[in-house]
Amino acid sequence: MAEKLFENFGLEVTKAAVAKFIQAILGFVGIIVFARVLGPTDFGGVYLLISVVGVLKQVTGYEGAAKRRFAEADIDNREIVGAVGLFNIAVIAMTAVAALTFKHHLVTYTGLENAEWLLIGLMSALVLFSPYQTLLTARGLLSRQIWIDTIRSVLTLGLQLSLILLGFGASGVIYGTVGATLLCLPLTQHALRVKPSVPSRETIRSLWEYTKYMTPTSFIGKVYSEYDMILIGFLVTQNAVGYYQAALKLTIPAIFLSQVASSGLMSEISNLHSRSESFSKELTNTLSFASLLSIPLFFGALAIPEWLVVTVYEPAFRSAATLLVGLALYQVVRSQSSLYRQTLFGMDRPDKVFRIDAVTLSLNLLLGFLLVVEIGTLGAVIATIAAESLRYAMSASVVRNSVKGVELYPRPILHQVVAGLTMFGVVTGAEHVVASRSVAALLVVVGVGAGTYFMSLIFISPQFRYTVRSILQPIVENADS
Repeated sequence: MAEKLFENFGLEVTKAAVAKFIQAILGFVGIIVFARVLGPTDFGGVYLLISVVGVLKQVTGYEGAAKRRFAEADIDNREIVGAVGLFNIAVIAMTAVAALTFKHHLVTYTGLENAEWLLIGLMSALVLFSPYQTLLTARGLLSRQIWIDTIRSVLTLGLQLSLILLGFGASGVIYGTVGATLLCLPLTQHALRVKPSVPSRETIRSLWEYTKYMTPTSFIGKVYSEYDMILIGFLVTQNAVGYYQAALKLTIPAIFLSQVASSGLMSEISNLHSRSESFSKELTNTLSFASLLSIPLFFGALAIPEWLVVTVYEPAFRSAATLLVGLALYQVVRSQSSLYRQTLFGMDRPDKVFRIDAVTLSLNLLLGFLLVVEIGTLGAVIATIAAESLRYAMSASVVRNSVKGVELYPRPILHQVVAGLTMFGVVTGAEHVVASRSVAALLVVVGVGAGTYFMSLIFISPQFRYTVRSILQPIVENADS
């Protein structure tokens, strides 16, 4: 009988979150440099291409299916790895044909001269790398998977900056990502330690039973997440895409914990569900702290949006300030809804996720189009908040009806909102007191706000204090030994 994947899920998430934080710092440095060097137009064009790749990559629905089966008890993992390799080859071939067929449209849409080859290269690298990274999580190696991705981030930034300095411009951003991803592929294979074998018909059938829902579900989910930029690119300008992407990147730290926790949670639930064991405690605990970072980031963005955007980028990106507040609110909702989504995947119910995502995307498509035509880029953000709220409500309702004993609204979330409001008051007051609008002044105000938030949590939340102790205790014990 298989054992639980994670001995200390909170510690594993914390180690992975540290790696995510390092990734964020590297990504943040890159974004600032790219935005300033490339300007809003080329900056927007690069991320339009990345959005297209992100949508196309969802044909790899077998990635989620492989993760689900890989985490089950008593499964031949060698055949799963072999099946993933065969699927990868097929996807790369289809991508090349599609990109060369629609070459002209890609170049026109993104503004990048060699868009078709950039797309083929990026898609191929990600398809070869990403599925095996996912399998590491299914083995319980969550933090190791994230740390390998962190090494990839270090290499990516170094290669991107070098290529830009060498005169490759916007294309250098893509080339750097491709090169770093391929360099890290051997690390992932070594960590996985599972040799592929020819998959049996039964293995293929098992993967297909999950993939037939997972692929359209993943596709719909990605179209939903990238729809704003795709729509803005069509209806507004590439500059507007640059503003949107700049604001979105500032909110990425909000979902660190949620992303890491939901990935590990899916594998844990899959493992427990395959053995008919309850997972309500694991889900409740994860829900309690998934929004630990998204809530203060929202209140911080609400307090000083323009100061943040102008200082981090430059005055040319001032239009992103309003978008920042809306996207930060979206991330709060997303930090909770993503957990319910992964819970349903872990329960082997991709059909439920597919139906929920189809309804959510339909709302976003219609409302987003109408609002962008009416009020511009901000309309896309408003539509996304509405759609994500609907996804949250529907997903939470299904989980509540399917899982006994889970708390949908754990008390720590209320504590985090109270601490966030306290931080908002302190940051707003500090902004009026501080006359300078320098980088140093912003760092001081942000530091004071973060300190206020976490000190407030320690004071009012016994669950937060207990969680911190449970994470630190094994670290201290290992250090002493």
